[in-house]
Amino acid sequence: MSEVHRPGSLPKSIAGLLGEVAMISLAVFIGLLADQWRESRHHEEQARSALRNFRSEVLANQKEIERVKTYHETIRRDLISLAAKGGSGTPAQEAHFDGIHPIYFEHTAWDLAVATQALSYIDTDLAYAISRIYTHQQAFETLEKGFTQSAFGPSSFLTENRSAVIEALVTYLNDVVIQEPLFLKEYQALVPQINLVLSENTPSTAK
Repeated sequence: MSEVHRPGSLPKSIAGLLGEVAMISLAVFIGLLADQWRESRHHEEQARSALRNFRSEVLANQKEIERVKTYHETIRRDLISLAAKGGSGTPAQEAHFDGIHPIYFEHTAWDLAVATQALSYIDTDLAYAISRIYTHQQAFETLEKGFTQSAFGPSSFLTENRSAVIEALVTYLNDVVIQEPLFLKEYQALVPQINLVLSENTPSTAK
């Protein structure tokens, strides 16, 4: 006898095919969700790793500034006193000047974050604060390098005009003693922000 189909029903083979298509679609969808989850986790870990690097580097740069801050303040004060009283002694003799003691900022964490694009996975406001500090450091390094090259070139100390040398040193140190406390203030504000993100149970660093 021929098989009788009820109105509106589908042959068994077509119904099975549709079921298989639905299962395959569901499996693909779940696979895409899993890939997105893994990618999100990877970006999150990149962000957290970058933040740990930034924290270590900021603390290192903070120590570097603290190493030279008192010296710069003292030498500036002594050079101003030396210029005021006149005389023929050199800054090294009368003000105990022992070089400008430049600041050597570390920036490996920044370079790595840029190279791996990890900075783009960090919260926008926090990434801005970090970027601002490194831009400040770069500007200061430009000032530092420019003064060093001009003040300590081959003919820098050929002049017998002691007051000109002292004036140049004081002018440079005026900027230095202003900028160094600003760096410390920026570091002290940034580190707690990083600590807060790293200590959160629910990660929020990934965009």
